[in-house]
Amino acid sequence: MIDIHEDISLKFIDWPEISRATEQVHKAVQWIARLGKAYVPSQADDSHINMGWNSEEEYFYGHWFADYSLRLAFRPNDFAWLILDENFTINDSLGGWGRTDEDVWEWLQISLNKRGVDADLLQYDLHYNLPYEHDLKTVYGIVDEAVLNAFSRLRTLGNLMTKAALLFANPGNIQGGIRTWPHHFDAGCSIPLAMDNKEEVLRSLGVGMAIHDQMINQYYLYVSSWTKNSVFNYHELPDLPSGGYWVSSEGWNGAVLPFDKLREPQSFLLDKGVLFLIAAIETISDLKPQNISNQV
Repeated sequence: MIDIHEDISLKFIDWPEISRATEQVHKAVQWIARLGKAYVPSQADDSHINMGWNSEEEYFYGHWFADYSLRLAFRPNDFAWLILDENFTINDSLGGWGRTDEDVWEWLQISLNKRGVDADLLQYDLHYNLPYEHDLKTVYGIVDEAVLNAFSRLRTLGNLMTKAALLFANPGNIQGGIRTWPHHFDAGCSIPLAMDNKEEVLRSLGVGMAIHDQMINQYYLYVSSWTKNSVFNYHELPDLPSGGYWVSSEGWNGAVLPFDKLREPQSFLLDKGVLFLIAAIETISDLKPQNISNQV
């Protein structure tokens, strides 16, 4: 059995409260994306605006900027934005309760200018929309500290299960590690399974954890695959362990495991998630060409 820290528990998770906390944090980390857009070299896949999760310190962090000397982080547990230096020391911080994005923008402009960074490059507008209403004047709502702590444990749990599954399944090289994407707030990675002679990806695997959405009303683990100019047949695949199941729809195809399926027994929580991910990774990776039909 894989050891897991005893304070990561799903027994008492209140999903509506987690959803509310997720919304507040999702909006707050957009500042990491905005700094990435302003100061990190642009990438076609938007990877310059994604972020990592530090499981030890429990914060999201963006890419380095200003000659690799600064990065912006956000710590959910006390709802604070942090400016870190090259030694990961906190140089400046701003608490978020009762704040608006107008406040955060003003703080960042002052803090960046103090450090010799052209704050005029930082813009508010992004090239994608969030599923919530929010503008410069919207006040960040207060979320109970215990709920924010549970949110952080869920992010750590998702990363732990994804890392462990990839270690055992070993499907291939992971592009960029496990990253959180600001668009949909999922935490996952992409693994190329086939490349052409120009090193362009022809087939890849997506593995990670998603937040609640229109498909599932709580956090869930997922494994999906992408192929260039083709599609997989998900209708005749073997059953998945731990209560996971296959989804085949016009919008999305792959394997999912809602976190409620991991509640009991608590002692096998991590193991159940990892077993699901390994089984789904191996099944999708082993699909034969005859299981793929060309789209017209």
